[in-house]
Amino acid sequence: MGKGRGGPQQAYDMNRRWTRGERYDGPRESRWMVNDWRRQPGLWAPPSGYQWMRYGNQFLLTALTTGIIAGVVNAGMTAVTPAVPVVPATPMVPVAPGYPATQGYPTGNYGSPY
Repeated sequence: MGKGRGGPQQAYDMNRRWTRGERYDGPRESRWMVNDWRRQPGLWAPPSGYQWMRYGNQFLLTALTTGIIAGVVNAGMTAVTPAVPVVPATPMVPVAPGYPATQGYPTGNYGSPY
């Protein structure tokens, strides 16, 4: 802890690398909050209950109530850790008339000797 004009001050390591899922325990003063996220490359509108925080060379999308980090963007970089896990889409396979609408092979004995 350092001593400032207002009394003891918490020392923070601004070189720390945060990852999604960690609990943000850094400063919460207004000077660390990002209110102009549109002007920062790579940032998007925070969902309800979340706030962008600037910590060193990173932007952290943190939950207001718990401090859990939902997304991390490096300042000046385009690499983004998505706030929501990316789920691959299931390809839609058209089903021909007369066949079951399930994935895989139809069941039944279609003239096979086995």
